[in-house]
Amino acid sequence: MTSLFYEPLSRDDVERIHLTTMEILQRVGILVENKDVLEMMEKAGARIEKTRNIAKIPEYVIRDAIRKVPSSFTLHSRDGKVIRIGGRQTVISSGAGASWVMDLTTGDPHPATKQDVVELSRLNDALENTQLCMSPIIQDVESSLVDVHSAEAMFCNTAKPPWVCPGDGNQARYIIEMATIVAGGMEPLQENPIFLGLASPNSPLRLGHNDLDITREFTTRKLPMALINCPNNGATAPISIAGTIAQTLAECLALTFVAQLYNPGNPVVIGPSPPVMDMKTANSCFGAPECALVTAGSAQMMRYYGIPSYSSITSSESNVIDAQTGWEIAWTAQLPMMAGINLVNGIGLIDACRGMSHEKLVIDNEVFGGLRRILRGIEISEVTLATDLIEKVGPGGHYLAQKHTRELMKSERWLPKISNRQPYQTWKETKKDMWQVAREEALQILRTHKPTPLERDKEEAIRRLVNEAEKKVRH
Repeated sequence: MTSLFYEPLSRDDVERIHLTTMEILQRVGILVENKDVLEMMEKAGARIEKTRNIAKIPEYVIRDAIRKVPSSFTLHSRDGKVIRIGGRQTVISSGAGASWVMDLTTGDPHPATKQDVVELSRLNDALENTQLCMSPIIQDVESSLVDVHSAEAMFCNTAKPPWVCPGDGNQARYIIEMATIVAGGMEPLQENPIFLGLASPNSPLRLGHNDLDITREFTTRKLPMALINCPNNGATAPISIAGTIAQTLAECLALTFVAQLYNPGNPVVIGPSPPVMDMKTANSCFGAPECALVTAGSAQMMRYYGIPSYSSITSSESNVIDAQTGWEIAWTAQLPMMAGINLVNGIGLIDACRGMSHEKLVIDNEVFGGLRRILRGIEISEVTLATDLIEKVGPGGHYLAQKHTRELMKSERWLPKISNRQPYQTWKETKKDMWQVAREEALQILRTHKPTPLERDKEEAIRRLVNEAEKKVRH
């Protein structure tokens, strides 16, 4: 099998970025907003400027942390699927971070609600090209428990592992307890993790106290984490792509160092969700071609370190499904996947990650079906070369009735679900655009799809946990 692979950096480029990253960590350092973590880092070999809370980390210390990180790890769905993060495969998640959702009935945006997370989780559960589930930012619950409510909605409405983004250590503890209920105890949860945590360095070069708390909560319990940052190219990171990659690595490797201090060997996946600042409008853009280059380059650097890689992809600046959405999906998704990215999210996001759309979730699922086929490449064998068959059919014949066609149709062909392949004369009878087709598909899934249900006693235990959290907040 010949599969496609894209390496934007030469070997010399990779080494130069590595050396620059190490120089940033050792010479510039990173701000660490936690005295206990600073003490831990100092004992491990970092030089601490205590008046500024800056940790300067030598290369040998970072390399020791990198060696401890597993090159891959597994997550487990409630219905028995095993999802490996690492190697050559790309694991796909729906997007997170949107504050509004496009209403499926009216087509108008409304503030994201908990019910939206319920519906988006059920919809995502039915899509064959996604493996994880994320949540928009709920606007109709207590703000300090947004992520607790999101986790509840996902655990109860999809068998796929939720990818949770706690805002602080308190929410992280509640979500981990929730996962413990679903898994049947902490030990089963550690052996077969059913969710993924997230903490984020702050660009430029800062480890905030909340994300350090979150990292502690997950790693001291030996649970896998994504350590991802959001460097805004041209604003909170250099405008140069190489400089953004180097700073991104410095930030993520610094938090990786902390994670390994808490629990040597703790699984992590790291990388950027890199917007580009538009210098005309000052808006952060996630669909720019430079975003694709940063994420592809970062994926290559992660292979150099032997650490699973992450990026955010497929978000578009467009507010509707149009040609701009198409080309921004094309370059932000295909380049990182060809570069061997291990974990991606962003599926379903529009309006520069501010909005979430059921229709776009369905469309992105279609896109990834096609991309997976492209990246699978060309199989070369006696069967696929088909010399004897070509001789049998001969000049002027056809292959429609051949057994070879029937047997290889599923492996050689990708069969779309919503793409239009009809001639114009057929299409003009309805004149449905892709937004309409995707909306109908989403509504049909929500009417008919029933995710593997969570046991009633576990669902009730989660509900009691959320109620307890709400009472503590009110008091």
